[in-house]
Amino acid sequence: MTAAGWIQLAVFSLLVLALTRPLGGYLFRVFEGERRPFPRTLGRLEGLLYRLGGVDPAREQTWLGYAGALLAFSLVSVLAVYAIERTQHLLPLDPGGFG
Repeated sequence: MTAAGWIQLAVFSLLVLALTRPLGGYLFRVFEGERRPFPRTLGRLEGLLYRLGGVDPAREQTWLGYAGALLAFSLVSVLAVYAIERTQHLLPLDPGGFG
């Protein structure tokens, strides 16, 4: 491995170590439902997304609801990837000019 590769590996490792504690604390607060981080900005966005999706945050999701959401998300993802592949020749940023 070259010196540039070792430097890149060291920088990446230091970034992961530096972000572990703050990101872990943030995730802990979010999942435990304690003091919500960024309540003004993200709280409004979260409320809007809940209203658009018809989600009641006080109610638990059943396994049937979870399975349906998972299948719907998978179907939409497969259709999106299929559409991207079918229209690949029309999409920008194709330096090789592949169809």
